[in-house]
Amino acid sequence: MIDLHNPDAEIYTYEPWLGLVVSLADGQHSVDELMSYASQHYGQNALSDEPNELPYYLMHPVERLDIPRAQRLLTEDRNTQNQIDTEQSHQPKP
Repeated sequence: MIDLHNPDAEIYTYEPWLGLVVSLADGQHSVDELMSYASQHYGQNALSDEPNELPYYLMHPVERLDIPRAQRLLTEDRNTQNQIDTEQSHQPKP
């Protein structure tokens, strides 16, 4: 995503799921369409009726974050997700 007021500034990149949310928040798609796409793409495990606690780096405004801690936790979460993705990609398809 770019800043239209400063197009030469650094381009923001998002985690794939957040990029999906931002791209579908265009006034042309409904929340139901987003949920349908997410459940097909990420599976039912990604969607829950139960509340979940957000990770530290999403729980507070950036001004209140301990930036080194937030960076460490984000990196740990990415590594965990990459490991899960790798393990799932090596499982035989039914």
